[in-house]
Amino acid sequence: MQIEDARKIVAVLMVTYPGYKPSSTEFAAKTWLSLTEEYTYEQVNMALKSYIKSDTSGFPPAPGQ
Repeated sequence: MQIEDARKIVAVLMVTYPGYKPSSTEFAAKTWLSLTEEYTYEQVNMALKSYIKSDTSGFPPAPGQ
């Protein structure tokens, strides 16, 4: 995954979970990137979509989820 991809992931989180408002979207993207860089964007995006579709908590996932 690249930084541009991580920015897309953070953008999806912000749209899907209106309460998710990181103080720095760039720092949030860099954090996601550092924790998921061994995966492709497609893998992370697919996992995020799966989480969102099955989520009942109303809270965004942590990168490890």
